[in-house]
Amino acid sequence: MICLDSSFIIDLLKNKKEAVYKLEKLAKEDLATTRVNIYEVLFGAFIKKGIDHQRFSERINAFISKINVMELDEVGSINAAKIKADLTKKGRVIEDTDCLVSGIILSNNCKTIITRNKDHFDRIKEVKAEGY
Repeated sequence: MICLDSSFIIDLLKNKKEAVYKLEKLAKEDLATTRVNIYEVLFGAFIKKGIDHQRFSERINAFISKINVMELDEVGSINAAKIKADLTKKGRVIEDTDCLVSGIILSNNCKTIITRNKDHFDRIKEVKAEGY
């Protein structure tokens, strides 16, 4: 299973050619995202002016209905907390949402994430970050 980060989903919805091409290459893969990624995508849309929020929400729902959505559970929470603590001790802090996403994907035996923010996820040794 491969996780699609919010940055990838946003670029895909904007029809950015790099994201569209990467999705075509992943056509035979089992694709997923996390509930946290969906939150990030929706937050970005809701904060912008001039966007039809209802239409955007419908587009997001149509997209995620075609892939798996991983939820935050107890194991994911523990994983995320350990990741955040380890990175904080090393002075290599990333956003809480990136730690939550990583914790969730690891608790679902997913080891790869497709992201524009490769440098964030590269700090987490258990996660393979692929750019596009």
